Amino acid sequence: MSQKWKLPNTRFHNTMNLFSFLLLLGMFLYTALKWPSMPKTIATHFNFMGEADGWGGKGNIWLAPTMSFLLYLLLTVTARFPGIWNVPGPVTAYNKNWVYRNVKNLLVFMKFVMLLNFSYINYCTIQEKNMGWLSTISFLVLIFGSIAYFLIRCKRVPPLDEEPEEFDGF
Repeated sequence: MSQKWKLPNTRFHNTMNLFSFLLLLGMFLYTALKWPSMPKTIATHFNFMGEADGWGGKGNIWLAPTMSFLLYLLLTVTARFPGIWNVPGPVTAYNKNWVYRNVKNLLVFMKFVMLLNFSYINYCTIQEKNMGWLSTISFLVLIFGSIAYFLIRCKRVPPLDEEPEEFDGF
């Protein structure tokens, strides 16, 4: 399956990508700056209520930034290849741009939300404070709400100002 067609970034994509990168960079810098003053034992797991319920060595603090970096890479690379996406519904010359733009919106927004969540978890771990139940609920609403929102938008009829292009079906 050759991928000749590229989906250009919109202002929304660029903004979300910038914020995601800044969160990732900030997470690594904050962790490195706080490393010398951290206790030897830190929280390694939080329950649904946002309370620490697992403990480990302070080296575990690098798990969140590392996982964030891997997620960042995976979602950044995936967003560059629309031909490999499994999209909802049929893709035609008429709706191709609309469907793929909405899926790309979903990918860049989810990248931002996941990095925001990992950053908050990392911050709470370093500060030795509970996250609170609201953070768990907020994260779940943002993740599942964005999935529902963008996938429902994909199924909608594209606006009339969308110009159909010749569709090669990837």
